[in-house]
Parts: sequence; C-alpha cells; structure tokens
Amino acid sequence: ILTRAEYYFKIKKYKKSIADYSSLINANSNKKNNYYQRALCYEKLKKRQEAVNDLKEAIALNNTDAEKLHNKINPIRKKVSYYVTRCCDGSTSSATGRGACSHHGGVCNWNDPVYEEYRKY
Repeated sequence: ILTRAEYYFKIKKYKKSIADYSSLINANSNKKNNYYQRALCYEKLKKRQEAVNDLKEAIALNNTDAEKLHNKINPIRKKVSYYVTRCCDGSTSSATGRGACSHHGGVCNWNDPVYEEYRKY
C-alpha cells in the first residue's frame, strides 16, 4: 500500500510529495527513509542544496542509499591549494636553487601540486 507521499512522487507531484514527507518527518515517522525520499523529490525539482541537506540527515541515520545518491549529486572535487618542491625520495623541501634535495636524491618535481578536496554543496 502506497502512502500519499509515495503516490504523489509516483505521479510526479513532487511539491505535494515534499509537503507530505515533511509532515511525516515532523511526526518522527521513519525519518531515515523519509529524509531520503524527500531528497529524491528535491532532486527531481533541481533543488540540489535542499536535496543534499536531506541526504546528510539520512546519512546520519545510516541510510546507505542516501550516501550513494549524495556522492552522485555532490561528488568530491579537487583544486590546487599550493605547490611544493618534491625530492626524488618522495619528501618535500622548501629549498630553492642549487643543492635543493641534494640529500634526498635530487629534485624530481619543482612544482608538485597539493590538492584540497571539497564538495560544491
């Protein structure tokens, strides 16, 4: 038997479905699943931030499907934070010019990027 929220989702009435899932969440009814289902509705309406917020709530309640969807719509991205001098043994050095990394097998990369991971939402 479908709940009214599930029925609205099935017939693509996402705003009505969101309202019903919100009522269910406020009534403390199966929050793990209802946050996930409401996030699906937000995703269908292209409201990514709201979807991600609900997915984080569902993840905190151990919903594994929510974690998969979260990684899909809000993937980990990387950007260069800064550059380092990389010695041939894998260590880094702040030395510049002649003799840099001389105790470590020489310089293998003068401008090795160091990345920072982040998510858009």
